[in-house]
Formats: sequence, structure tokens, C-alpha cells
Amino acid sequence: MVNYLARQVQRGYTIVSWNGVGFAFDILAEESGMLKECQRLAGEHIDMMFYAVCVLGYGIGLDAAARGMKLQGKAEGICGVWRRPRGGRRPRAGGGRRRGGGRLRRRSFSSPQRGDGM
Repeated sequence: MVNYLARQVQRGYTIVSWNGVGFAFDILAEESGMLKECQRLAGEHIDMMFYAVCVLGYGIGLDAAARGMKLQGKAEGICGVWRRPRGGRRPRAGGGRRRGGGRLRRRSFSSPQRGDGM
């Protein structure tokens, strides 16, 4: 997945996410073990939730943003909350042992200051 995203960026595509900096790239780096590449991709992509935080001063969920734009939002019965199994550990997308030394510090993906007014 990381290599695919990197190839697409090299071809001129721009990655756009909702909370990619705070969640998706963190998990992708953890599961792939490709920390440096994920940091680069995270720093170069557009995170719409980060933009919302900059404009509003607080984060909002994707469902709330969709409903605010008069879109359907999440389908009924869909839940974005991970439920912890009896052992207290969250489920892992790739299963097995952690690669790359565990979770990243969020500041690893902080975006550079931009002077373009976004």
C-alpha cells in the first residue's frame, strides 16, 4: 500500500484524506514498518480534517462534515469505533506482531507551517 501510494504521488496524484495525519498514516506506518516513507507521504498530502481544525479550531468527524454538506453521511449500522476484545488490546488490521517498534508519536507527522493561507 505504501509503495502504491508513493508511485501515485510520483505520477502527479495528490493524496487527500480525512484525519490521515492523526490516524491513517500512523496505522499504515505501524503495519508496514515504512516509517520514513509514511512520514513523507503524510507531510505531502492534504488532510481535510486538519484543514477543518485550522479553520474551526476543533476537529469534527467525517459523518458530521458530510451531514453539514447535506450529504447522506455514514450508512445506518456503520460504526467507526473499535471495540476492545476481552484481552483489552485493540484489534490489529494486519494481525500478528508489531513491526517498526510500535506506535508513532503524532508529532512525527506534523505539517510544516504554510504561508499560503491554505
